[in-house]
Amino acid sequence: MVAAWKCNRECVQPAAFVPEAPCNGPNTESCSDNLSIMRTVESLLATAVNRCVVASAILLKHGQQDPSGKVNQRLSHSPMLQNSKYSVWFRTPQGEGYGIVSLMDGKVSGGDNISSYAGTYVQDGDKFAATVAVRRHTQGPASVFGVDNVDLTLSGKSTPTMASCVGTAKQAPSTTLQATLIRIAD
Repeated sequence: MVAAWKCNRECVQPAAFVPEAPCNGPNTESCSDNLSIMRTVESLLATAVNRCVVASAILLKHGQQDPSGKVNQRLSHSPMLQNSKYSVWFRTPQGEGYGIVSLMDGKVSGGDNISSYAGTYVQDGDKFAATVAVRRHTQGPASVFGVDNVDLTLSGKSTPTMASCVGTAKQAPSTTLQATLIRIAD
């Protein structure tokens, strides 16, 4: 899936997820600071996801080799979806976004700057299926489905360090979501 998106240094761009909402009242200065902080965090997360996507694309293209040049057999025999945190980049025809998810013994949890994620997953070899409830926790731009709260059904393939999947939301069945998860080092 990474190769299909022609991953390069431009495949994940920082997007303006924080709306330019007017701040009224006595705390306008702190509101401005919060918007600035959110934009900084958003930019840093986009940069981190971009670097991971580029590094993963290089590994996929050239194989996972140790410094001696031999293919690392230990990596090829690891469990597929490991209990770990993952950065996730997702898109639909309406837009794209990114967040962090934790996969732990069949449970999914995580979120981004406007929504939280909770659900379950099962895996069979390098294939997996997941159901994830996405719930808005903060005002902001429309979700990539155009609907605030959605229930996703996803399926995909994984390696020990990344996964890609496609799915739909029960509330927007004609909209397809594509996602890439990249394992964050422990």
